[in-house]
Amino acid sequence: MNFRATSVQLCVKILFLTIISTSSFAQDTTQTKQLRPLTRSGFDKQYFGSYFKDTRDILIAPAKWKASHWISLAAIGATTGVLFVYDDEIKRLSQKLRTPLTNDISRYGLEPWGKGTYSLPLMAGFYLHGLIWNNDRSKRVALLGVKAFVLTGAFTQVMKFAFQRHRPDATDNPYVFDSFGGNWKNESFFSGHTSIFFSIATIIACEYKDKRLIPPLVYTIAGIASLSRIHDNRHWASDVFIGAVVGYGIGKLIYSHNNWGIQISPVVSRNTTGLSVVIPLN
Repeated sequence: MNFRATSVQLCVKILFLTIISTSSFAQDTTQTKQLRPLTRSGFDKQYFGSYFKDTRDILIAPAKWKASHWISLAAIGATTGVLFVYDDEIKRLSQKLRTPLTNDISRYGLEPWGKGTYSLPLMAGFYLHGLIWNNDRSKRVALLGVKAFVLTGAFTQVMKFAFQRHRPDATDNPYVFDSFGGNWKNESFFSGHTSIFFSIATIIACEYKDKRLIPPLVYTIAGIASLSRIHDNRHWASDVFIGAVVGYGIGKLIYSHNNWGIQISPVVSRNTTGLSVVIPLN
């Protein structure tokens, strides 16, 4: 086996492992706050107002980064650079591995998650479960999951329009970017399916981090679904990697900030019985 073939295989392994363990790069990109319990558990005015607060927090997050965050960013940039070099070879390798069976698995089992065909009904299921069984965790996953879907999708679309990278099914040259001068149809960088799926997976993983199997399970599913975008020849490997990083980071920020709700807790002591009310001002 020659050096280039070995390098390509190594690159594919790095891509897969990095997507599955994206948290190692972005774990500390936000300062995690103690999560406030839900007291408003519906799609109300305060909930939708939190979209603007979270958008603000996403945009200003780099201003609050520490040295460790910039080191993580450098590592992400270096990995992306390696993938850029081998994007075309990874593409050709992935296309050689395609079969009618893998096409069907990708088309019906994986690809729909990123565009909401499966993920939004799943969020509806979480919310319905929360209503029926009065389960705040299920309702929180649904509300934050929908928010992650909307905000991640919007942010990703802006980046697609800004970079205008040509998709691998349209060119063999991974370095073609039209930027704002393009025709608005070249939307390869970065993968929206990947970023959306990873943002929702992060919400679920964060909420159920006390369940040992759930975080690795949802990230593994997200990773496999993301790799299907390379398999389908719709995205370059670097598109998928950046999509995973961005999706994880936005999902983590949305979950940790949880910009809506009033914390209400009972207060019972020898001389006092009542409620403690804390109104978030951030």
